[in-house]
Amino acid sequence: MGTIVKQQAVFAVIGTGGISRAQHLPNLSRAAHIRLKTICDLDDSLLRDAQRQFHVPNATTDFRAVLADPEIDAVLIATRPASHAPLAEAALEAGKHVYVEKPLAPTEAECLSVVETWRKSGKMAV
Repeated sequence: MGTIVKQQAVFAVIGTGGISRAQHLPNLSRAAHIRLKTICDLDDSLLRDAQRQFHVPNATTDFRAVLADPEIDAVLIATRPASHAPLAEAALEAGKHVYVEKPLAPTEAECLSVVETWRKSGKMAV
């Protein structure tokens, strides 16, 4: 009996500012093996502009809605650095694979906390 392989990973991006617009959103939008389902940002006008520009079906200002979506496999975090670690841990705890823009966290203790959460999650994180 063959293994069923998912054809596309479903992604969400949290943070639609400069690095997302310059790198992540264009790359995810054109990657054949990725379906960019949702973007999230606290700035609603920035969020709606990115949604139109990159033709993303869903947009929200609530990161919890992203993490609660069972269809989303992976979350790319490109927010301000102070929120990277808490968002990464929340995403891992929600069962999502995670990519975090640098820096991971402002302190060694926060980095170690994310690493511990990652180890417990069984998910991929970079």
